[in-house]
Amino acid sequence: MSTERSILQDALCSVLRRWRAMLVIRGVSVIAIAGVMLFLIGVTVVHLLDPTGLARILYLSAAAGILGWLAFRFLLAPLRQSPTDLQVARYIEERHPALNDALVSAVEYGDTHLRRPQKDLMDQVLEYVAGYTEQIEYKKIVDRRRHARLQAAAAGAVLVLAVMILLEPGYFGRSALRLVSWTQLEPALPGGIRVEPGDVRISRGHSLTVTAILGSGLAPDPSLFVRFGQDEDWSTLDLYTTDSERTFAGDIHGIGENARYYVAVAGTRSSEFQITAIDPPYVERIDARYDFPDYMDLVSKTEEDRGDITAPVGTRVALRITASKPVVSGAMRYSDGRSLELEVAGEDLEGAFVVREDLSYSIHVVDSDGIANDDPVEYYVRALQDRAPRVTILEPERDTRVSPVDEVMIRAEAEDDFGLASFSLNYAVNGGDEVVVDLGAMQRESSGTVWEGEHVVYLENLGVQPGDFVAYYAEADDRRTEAGTSATDIYFIEIKPFDATYRQAEGGG
Repeated sequence: MSTERSILQDALCSVLRRWRAMLVIRGVSVIAIAGVMLFLIGVTVVHLLDPTGLARILYLSAAAGILGWLAFRFLLAPLRQSPTDLQVARYIEERHPALNDALVSAVEYGDTHLRRPQKDLMDQVLEYVAGYTEQIEYKKIVDRRRHARLQAAAAGAVLVLAVMILLEPGYFGRSALRLVSWTQLEPALPGGIRVEPGDVRISRGHSLTVTAILGSGLAPDPSLFVRFGQDEDWSTLDLYTTDSERTFAGDIHGIGENARYYVAVAGTRSSEFQITAIDPPYVERIDARYDFPDYMDLVSKTEEDRGDITAPVGTRVALRITASKPVVSGAMRYSDGRSLELEVAGEDLEGAFVVREDLSYSIHVVDSDGIANDDPVEYYVRALQDRAPRVTILEPERDTRVSPVDEVMIRAEAEDDFGLASFSLNYAVNGGDEVVVDLGAMQRESSGTVWEGEHVVYLENLGVQPGDFVAYYAEADDRRTEAGTSATDIYFIEIKPFDATYRQAEGGG
């Protein structure tokens, strides 16, 4: 009967879940409707009456209290009162009378210890209930449509608010900002002129948009007055209307020095405000320290006042950056979208990365006024792949034929992009054991990338006979593993008889 009990338990859990979901939807709908109403009331009162800071705090506290009480009354409290399985069973039977208390009996006595006849009867009841509950449509038991009107009202309230904000973003934005501000905004409306942004600090050369909000009773024809530096005369700029009611705006372009400004209309003027022109920070200097991969055995080096990076793959590059003024934050932004936060100490910034691939980067800094560097310079990072050495036999450049007593000069050259570790000439007679001649013994201590060496093969000392051959090749290794080894093709020295040498010389004569 474990299967029937499992089916019964699943049915009870399904109804309970839908019941809780209905409570959540109802509670959220009530809170949403109340929140929209409180928001609209708040912004309207702020716009019309301009209450004091204390009044706004009291209103916000009351609104928070109301929303908190509604959340407890319609959401938290109902969810905490979770019904028992027996109550859920009775709830189901109220909507399915055909069960005839069988479901309630199965829940109430299903797990108790019964005698044999009673147990058999209970098993039959469980079997009947399990078969019946599988046919129940739980959507109809807990009908969420009971609160459809409430849900529709909540959705409608949120939608109306969203449309209103889209149509009048300035009105709602300013009113909401004033509602949550703890201080009194000046000048107060109605009857005055409120100017935004007021006193401000901006990057030198940038423009500033000034917004004027006229109080009731003022003619809708304001003007913006600006005075730069030590000038005594005020310049007049026109203000244009915006989408918001009684709100006007105008731009002050190319602010290269400190300035003052105010807005006036029909004998009424606003307070006078200060514009402070600030030089934005910029990168004055970048010093780069290169720590090459260990296998290269190269000493670290520093390049001063150079932001472009060219280094072998695997090189760690530590940057020391000097800004034009003290900054509070800085970051390297790479062309692949990654970024690296820099350590900041006044005007100095530091950071390090490992060269992996070709890309570019720029340095972004922000000063204490929140002003960032404009259009930062983009530097490149060029990753150099460590290629295998190039090895060449310079002399002789082809296979040769000589007598058994001749001497053969073999000259070879090896070149690597970052330095060589070994350079040798290898030769063997008739495929026998190789003789290895170290051509780099005199050059190993140098850091040069081109090594050249030579060796004389004395054929008489090798005991060769006509018909024998000597195979040879040059080999070089850079400081990597086996991937850094290269060798030339195999060349041959063929041993010919003396008479052949004599006839050849005689014919040449």
